[in-house]
Amino acid sequence: MKLELYESMLLWFVREFVKAILGLGLVLGIVVFLWWINTDDKETPDDQ
Repeated sequence: MKLELYESMLLWFVREFVKAILGLGLVLGIVVFLWWINTDDKETPDDQ
């Protein structure tokens, strides 16, 4: 009984951890993408 409880808690923790990592990755990806677009526009004034 105790082992099953431990396993279910571990699975829940891993699931929450993965969701948190994916959320952070998504936010970081969006920030880096926007920053890359802004710097790319500034570094290429020849196109304008």
